[in-house]
Amino acid sequence: MTEELKIYIEEVLTTFEREKKFLKENDWTTDKEYKSKRAFYDLHYTLVSKHLNSADKIYKMSGNDLSEPEVKKAIVKLVATFDLFDKNVDSYLKKNDWTYDVDEIDKVGHEVSFQSSISKNRSELKLIRSAIPTSEDKQKVYIPTLDNTLVPFPMKRIIENKFPDIAVAYQDKMNAPQKGRKAKK
Repeated sequence: MTEELKIYIEEVLTTFEREKKFLKENDWTTDKEYKSKRAFYDLHYTLVSKHLNSADKIYKMSGNDLSEPEVKKAIVKLVATFDLFDKNVDSYLKKNDWTYDVDEIDKVGHEVSFQSSISKNRSELKLIRSAIPTSEDKQKVYIPTLDNTLVPFPMKRIIENKFPDIAVAYQDKMNAPQKGRKAKK
């Protein structure tokens, strides 16, 4: 692992635990007053956005060091705050249906604006999140080739070095028990 990457991970994780604790202990979805709910939501969004951008930077900086335990651990920790945020947004949108209470147009206007904002922000963060693979993700790796042909066998090592997830997935598949066969030891 490069020294630059090691230092960056240390800097990012220095404040991470405090920020994660804040996110868990201050649930903006339960606040009834619009201004304080909005203020807490904005803090959550800012912190989660910061964490995802840091995870993305670590992922891009890591290159061949992506399989290093320190790198994996940092990315998984940082991405986990998005999962909490996503769950909170989902919960909030499900339990706050503004269409039933249209008597006070100001409240409805604020709620519609707020829900639009949180939906838009969540979509932006999901795009960033989807570009950051973690060890928990089971994903397909698409390797563009000329005319969508298969990768020739002699290139196996080159492809596995460039895309380590392929080698791991292949090894997992080869070690998995199949019907009528025992798992390899």
